[in-house]
Amino acid sequence: MNFTEVSKISNLLAKEYAADFLRLLVVYKTISASEAASLLELHIKTAQDSLEGLAQMGFLNKEEVSEKKRPYFRDAMAKTQITIKTGLSEL
Repeated sequence: MNFTEVSKISNLLAKEYAADFLRLLVVYKTISASEAASLLELHIKTAQDSLEGLAQMGFLNKEEVSEKKRPYFRDAMAKTQITIKTGLSEL
């Protein structure tokens, strides 16, 4: 990972609810932002941003599904381990 990627993932993992999000993904296997928001008592936008950030970093797989013709995403763990490693020589 380059330093920018390390900063992004560190910021995501530093949130007070980050461990709870990861726990939900381990327990439920897939989850939507609205389900996560409800279970964690967070605003839907907070849940969406957190899950999107994890997906952008490659830690989640997003699957588009629809219910009553309304599409939404379900997220699942893409990795079961997070390793942060960066070379400081690039700085």
